[in-house]
Amino acid sequence: MTRTSTFATLTAGLYRLYCAVLLIGGLAWALDLPSRLGLSLIEPEWLGPYLGVATATAFLQKPYGRSAGLLDVALGFLAVTCWLWLAINYGQWMFDLDGYTLAKFVPGVLAIA
Repeated sequence: MTRTSTFATLTAGLYRLYCAVLLIGGLAWALDLPSRLGLSLIEPEWLGPYLGVATATAFLQKPYGRSAGLLDVALGFLAVTCWLWLAINYGQWMFDLDGYTLAKFVPGVLAIA
């Protein structure tokens, strides 16, 4: 097995994992599972990681080259990390009076880009 085919197999597995997370996350959101399990999540705390996984899936589905490469995987991980940063800090940011700090601005710009 060559290095290229091994990487293609890994990206295909990562793509399937992302799709499974999107399916399970969508069903959990439709069934309102977090509140049924006693988790009090604000909508951005729930949708942030979900959007990150959706963005990462898009990078693997429509890669920059002919097939998904290291750049697409890295950008996908960066997207998940940025949206997860939002989810983790959202509760604090709602009541933060500091305005736009680098801790808020940089991950937001990276997530949108």
